[in-house]
Amino acid sequence: MQVEFWFFAQGKDGAGVFRRTAFVPYLTAGFLISFTDGDESWEVRHVHYTVSTGRTACCLGEDVDPREPWQAMKARYLGQGWTLKNELRRRTSPSFRHPRWLSECRGEG
Repeated sequence: MQVEFWFFAQGKDGAGVFRRTAFVPYLTAGFLISFTDGDESWEVRHVHYTVSTGRTACCLGEDVDPREPWQAMKARYLGQGWTLKNELRRRTSPSFRHPRWLSECRGEG
């Protein structure tokens, strides 16, 4: 099945939501997945299936490192094949971290 994968990342001067798609034969919360050689393994935190659209989306963990510059973090993930879906170019309040990106991952936003 074709699956959308989403995660939130925050560096010292910015934050964003990344997305990519991949084909996987089976998936459930708790699985570990990696997308390329040398890529870290991600834990699948939530799996959402929308019956009306046939869309499957998975919310992965977060990468929050207040010491890493946002531009370096962003470049690393773009280089690994992720697409930047949303970006905030400032220090991010904790309120951004969950509600917005999780609702978009679920197809609600």
